[in-house]
Amino acid sequence: MNSSYLKTVFVLLVSCFFATSQTRPPGAPTPAAPPDYVLFHAFFTHVERLEAHADSLKSARKDDSAARDFIKSRAKLTTGEAQQLKSTAKRCLADHRANSAQGTAAIQALKAQYPATKASKLPPQAAKQLRDLQTAREKIITDCMQGLRASMGSERFQQLRDFAVAIESPHISQSVPNVAPAQAK
Repeated sequence: MNSSYLKTVFVLLVSCFFATSQTRPPGAPTPAAPPDYVLFHAFFTHVERLEAHADSLKSARKDDSAARDFIKSRAKLTTGEAQQLKSTAKRCLADHRANSAQGTAAIQALKAQYPATKASKLPPQAAKQLRDLQTAREKIITDCMQGLRASMGSERFQQLRDFAVAIESPHISQSVPNVAPAQAK
């Protein structure tokens, strides 16, 4: 095996170790898992970044197989499931970015209309507009999750979700913004 392959495998294993290691003191309560839309946004971003890393290895004429198969092997996915995950993550994040750009424009317009007003003091129609923006962002991710669940089946999707919780929750559980989630339907 060449040294770049071993280095890639080592980096992935070390990152996975730190992703799954506990940083809480013994006896501290386990923090609640973040909402699924937050969790899967982070997970889809992780998938996308691993693919980008694999692409950079390939363009440098290095072995990219460890990076490409990292989530497939760790989450015990089939080849088809891994491909479905990668394509869903790519599409979902593109839709989310487009929505975020539109939302940013809407928020800037609200800031211009209500320059010295805190979000908690906005008029009802402006507050509703902000809630609707958040709901739309969440829906993009949850629709992608539901698509994966439909294609993989509930049991296999739950296995993937458990994996996502294990590797993503330690990194995002304390960084979730203090924003009230949209009402569940």
